[in-house]
Amino acid sequence: MLTRLHEDVREYKDVYETDDDFHEACEYFYVRIGEAEKDHKAQDVTSAAAVCRDEGDLAVVTEGFTGFVTLTAEYWRGGASEMTRRAASA
Repeated sequence: MLTRLHEDVREYKDVYETDDDFHEACEYFYVRIGEAEKDHKAQDVTSAAAVCRDEGDLAVVTEGFTGFVTLTAEYWRGGASEMTRRAASA
């Protein structure tokens, strides 16, 4: 997911004065994608399998994941809105 979010953030690269400024702002992505994100897929599947005994359990996990994705999308929409506002006022 973070790799997709990073690709979306790249759409706003021109908001930054220099490439260095952009890359410094993206440090979070580089660290997370470079190390932690690699293990998350396997951990997510293992965790879901541990708690899902039936379709009802899977529905609860799915609802939680969907809520997380929605919250994350809203967070990034807020960031994009602020970037757009700053670019317009510059």
